[in-house]
Amino acid sequence: MIESYIREYIVSLKNSLTYIRSIDGFLVKIGSIIYDLEDKCRDKTCDPKKLLKEILSAKELRSYLSRFSCYRDEIFEKINSDPRHKNLRRYFEVLKETLESIECTGEGEVILETPPATWAKERIEPRIVIEEEIRERKKFSFDLYSLIKTLLIVSIAIFIITLVLIFTH
Repeated sequence: MIESYIREYIVSLKNSLTYIRSIDGFLVKIGSIIYDLEDKCRDKTCDPKKLLKEILSAKELRSYLSRFSCYRDEIFEKINSDPRHKNLRRYFEVLKETLESIECTGEGEVILETPPATWAKERIEPRIVIEEEIRERKKFSFDLYSLIKTLLIVSIAIFIITLVLIFTH
């Protein structure tokens, strides 16, 4: 069963490494594999470090990993300094052994820094200002007329309530 997982990750990594051209992309992919391995080995039935080493040492991945072995120092620096790759620090030795065991070929095919997004901003439409009629909020005033009116309404309501209570008993 574990062999099928390893085979699955080897195929997945091989497919991903065909189009990954940056160190960040490589580390993100390795990080996602580590995350999955830790999840599968959660019940202590396997060791994620050993599984990762077995995956990375597959012969069919050597040619894909060879271009990244040219940038070992940059990869190790990213792992130790970039908080996005913090989960890779526990697997540093495995990655180091693997990359040092692979001969560097294809130097210059890897982008050291992922360039920022280069999409163009959309053209901003001119804003049309619509003038609305602003109504002034009516303020409550304590004039004598409104005070008498309020007291009269309250007293009539109390009178009606008392009549209802008297005639219902």
